[in-house]
Amino acid sequence: MSRCEEVPAQCRSPISDLEEAQASPQETKPSSWLTAQDAKIKHDLNSRLLASSLAQMSTNQGLLSTLASASSLVLMGSSLFQGAEIQIL
Repeated sequence: MSRCEEVPAQCRSPISDLEEAQASPQETKPSSWLTAQDAKIKHDLNSRLLASSLAQMSTNQGLLSTLASASSLVLMGSSLFQGAEIQIL
């Protein structure tokens, strides 16, 4: 019977978990090594981040375009009123 089966998980301390991990030899991998699933998860996250960034850039570009249009309308309107004379009857 292994040590995990002897002690319920909720009763074990992190120290006993560490001792157990050190007692059982496991295959060690370099920290930079990625499994295919890790690579897929990383790719999916990067894709979502890129899509989110592009959406934000598109929104910002739309806002800037709207602001530029509004500014040009204000300038056109002010130039029209500069040439007009207001007569009070």
